[in-house]
Amino acid sequence: MRSLGSLEWKAIRFRGKWAWRKLLVQLADPRDRPALLRKQGATIGQDCTILTKSLGTEPKLVTIGDHCAIAGGTLFLTHDAATWGCGVKTVFDGIHIGNNVFIGANVILLPRTRIGDDAIIGAGAVVGGEVPAGMVYAGNPARPVCTTEEYRDKQVQRRLAKGLEP
Repeated sequence: MRSLGSLEWKAIRFRGKWAWRKLLVQLADPRDRPALLRKQGATIGQDCTILTKSLGTEPKLVTIGDHCAIAGGTLFLTHDAATWGCGVKTVFDGIHIGNNVFIGANVILLPRTRIGDDAIIGAGAVVGGEVPAGMVYAGNPARPVCTTEEYRDKQVQRRLAKGLEP
């Protein structure tokens, strides 16, 4: 049995620290997740609720604005290795989420995704590219549904029709 060299021990220690940080985020109270994800390199604004347990393999490529809510099961894919089989290098690119954004459950965010302020992404959507500010997107691939103002008006009307406060 051979002994491990100092470089191999450093690699094991590094992997262990990385795995420990990942485990901490997964077990953490959702209110503590933004602070723990910031320690992994992500840029996260104030007053965010993040229920997903990971920001992908490169959290330093993720930027989240202020007052955002991200539901559980959301996948942050900051790389595209589909080109590997074609002999083209893997693409690494960031994901930028603006202020006051809501992202529903089980959304997949692809590399180069930019979501504008005041946007809503419906559950299960696959988002790649640009989502303009103030829009509601849903589906696979994600497509515009309406503006956030129109969505708000529909929800208010729905609640009033049921006799509930808006």
